[in-house]
Order: sequence, then structure tokens, then C-alpha cells
Amino acid sequence: MFTGVTIYFNKDLGYIFGARSKQEGTNAPVIVPPVLRIEKDCTDQRIIESITVARELSMKTPFYTGA
Repeated sequence: MFTGVTIYFNKDLGYIFGARSKQEGTNAPVIVPPVLRIEKDCTDQRIIESITVARELSMKTPFYTGA
């Protein structure tokens, strides 16, 4: 199973969290929608909560079908 969380930081947008999976029938890694975004001046607790949400989404979507 290919799961996990990718975290990006953009100085204008803030933090962007993407849940990882694999495209069904391939080994191609994908980011599963929806992508989460939080403001750049957020608390550490908010970052932890967002990571947790993205990880749960990743675990629930082990093979992304594009649906």
C-alpha cells in the first residue's frame, strides 16, 4: 500500500497538505483530492490536525480511481 502525506509550503498560500496514494492499475503516485490548505501563520496544533486528516484520507484511499 502506498499511503502518506505530502506537505508543501507557499509563502503566499500557506501550508498545503496532499494525501498520497497510487493510481489504480499502475505504480504512479498521485495526490488524492481534496487537497487541504491552511494559513501560513497557523498554530502547530492546526498543522498536526491537518496532517492527521490528510493521513486518514490517504489510508482510506489506498488505490485512487479518479472518481
